[in-house]
Formats: sequence, structure tokens, C-alpha cells
Amino acid sequence: VMAQYIKPVQVIRVIKISSLVWCAFALLGSYAPEVYRYIVPALVPDALGAFGDRGQTSLAPEATDFGFTMVYLLALYRISASCFPPKLEKNYVSNWVYVVLVANIVLSKSASGIFALILVTIIFLIENIGRKERGGSALRNISIVTMVMFMALVAIIQTRIFFFFFGIRGLDLFLAALYSP
Repeated sequence: VMAQYIKPVQVIRVIKISSLVWCAFALLGSYAPEVYRYIVPALVPDALGAFGDRGQTSLAPEATDFGFTMVYLLALYRISASCFPPKLEKNYVSNWVYVVLVANIVLSKSASGIFALILVTIIFLIENIGRKERGGSALRNISIVTMVMFMALVAIIQTRIFFFFFGIRGLDLFLAALYSP
């Protein structure tokens, strides 16, 4: 019943604000865990956040919940943005929100969240094949994303320079399977 009263502009505004709030709490948990431990249990009693090394939870009870929530917000933001004609989309949709939501997914250190992000990205790129007004050349986009993912995977496997991603259980299991099958 309420859905008929919710407009895409409202959804976009709420996601802009909430993405910054989630990011602020994730950064707080990363860089000031004592303050995080003081503030967050009153808001989210079961939050594991800064209490372990399983990733950041921000305002979610678990890192995977944080990652998936950000993926849902990312998909909802993209769906809401697509409701506007291309000429009006520039007035309402900000690219920084995509950056913040992806950064939140990475901050969560959730393999499930990262894999969901990859899946949503692939679906978005496939959806935009042939839609030059929204996604440009979809084949070019798919090629760029695939090359970047491949180079990042090779860098992780060969040099282990992406130390931030270690501790993600799914990635650790993948690397262990590659190094000692």
C-alpha cells in the first residue's frame, strides 16, 4: 500500500544519507574500536564489528549482513536511478554513492558480499548491452571489469600485496586451494 507513495527521488535521498551513516560506523569500527564498542551495542546488541577479525559490521550484526545490505542498497539505488530519463538522471543520481556503497562492501570483508557485488555488476553490465544512453558500450565495460578483476586476482595470488583482503574466509580458502591443491 505504501509503495505507491514512495518516489524514486525519495529512495535515492534515503540511500545517499544511509550509505554515509553505514560508512561512518564502519570506519569508526576500523579506526576507533573502543568508541565503536561503546556506541554500537546500544544500537545493535549483537554486532560483532570490532570484536573479532571477521570483518567490519558497521550497524549490522555480522559482516555478511553488512555486505549484503550494501549490495541491496546498491541494486536499489541503480533501479531507482533507472526510473529517470537519461537527461534527468544527471540531476538526481550521484556517482559518489556508488563509490561509498562499494567501499562499504569492501570494508565488510565479507566474501559473500564481494561475490554478490560481482554478481550484481555482471547483471548490470548484461542489462546495459545495447543501451548506449545509460551504460555506454557494455562490451567495453565488461572487458574493463573482467581485466581489472583478473589483474587483481593475479596480484593477490602472486604478490599478496592486497593485505587488506586477507582474513576474508572465502578468499583465504580459494588461495589455499590454489597453493596446495
